[in-house]
Amino acid sequence: MKIKLSYFLGKKRLTLEGFCKKSGITSHEELCGCLADLGVCTPEKSDTKKIFTQGKPKAKKVTPQKSLPKKKSSKSTSYMSKKTTAKTLEADEEKLEK
Repeated sequence: MKIKLSYFLGKKRLTLEGFCKKSGITSHEELCGCLADLGVCTPEKSDTKKIFTQGKPKAKKVTPQKSLPKKKSSKSTSYMSKKTTAKTLEADEEKLEK
């Protein structure tokens, strides 16, 4: 008994295209073979036509960007020095004694 392709892909949290990329599948025949081995219903060839006929994306022309000046990062406000912590502890102890 084979399971539905939609259930299989849903459990994997993948699309059919994502499954093919992750598995390194490059043709409908490879996909059908892989799914048959896994006990999954295979899709129609017309359903996978879009996935396997896509050409390689054209290379984008890279233009150099102007470098932005680096901003100086300020120290976080939640940081306390040892002196501040010691003073705070002493003040808390005095309040407790009173």
